Amino acid sequence: PYGLVILGRNEKFLYGNARHAELLGVGLGEVDTVEAWLRKVCPGEQHCREVISSWRTHVWQKQLVRSYALRTVEGSMVDIEFRPKLMGDGRLLVTMADVTERRRSEEAWLLSEVKFKTLFGSKGIGMALVDRTGRICTVNSALEQMLGYSVAELRAMAFDDFVVAGDRPGKREYEALARQDPQLAAEEFRLGLLKKGGGAVAASLGIAVMDEQGGPFTAYLVRPDKGSAAPGASALQQ
Repeated sequence: PYGLVILGRNEKFLYGNARHAELLGVGLGEVDTVEAWLRKVCPGEQHCREVISSWRTHVWQKQLVRSYALRTVEGSMVDIEFRPKLMGDGRLLVTMADVTERRRSEEAWLLSEVKFKTLFGSKGIGMALVDRTGRICTVNSALEQMLGYSVAELRAMAFDDFVVAGDRPGKREYEALARQDPQLAAEEFRLGLLKKGGGAVAASLGIAVMDEQGGPFTAYLVRPDKGSAAPGASALQQ
């Protein structure tokens, strides 16, 4: 799956396997040097200058791993990672890999993390992060205030412990379906949540499944319902 090239002391192309040419549709052997090759596959003059400068400093001189957004002969943009290793005779061995999907996954995760932190700090939306057993890992201050429990108290509970008993079956059904259907996950399920000291608050529940080490985790988003009593399980039947 990896492209492999060997460069001489003056960055001159010496050897490349077939895979390195397949990554972008053009091989280094067609243009002789890496910088000439980069000029062919970089979109835009400014981007090209930045990539070549980084290549010289980080990959060629310091043998550091770097990835660059480059363009295939078909015009598609891909992220190619360059992993250099200096050989005993002064030649540079460079492995190349298409890391586009990995980078997109990382960017998507970072974006979701930013959104998560924004929501977690919201004063109007309660939020709880729950592990695979249903136990609460952490909550935000909005959920504390909504239910009257402290973070320490909530972390000793499962989320369903403070769901009104009659709404628990519907909540579990909603969650199971939402895990399978992203469109349903975007909907909210109305239910009642038990407050410390008695009473209940009507709320709308949304969920987001987050994969992490030791996960997956589930983020529950709780929005106080200013309407009347929460319909609970009946919402799924409408």
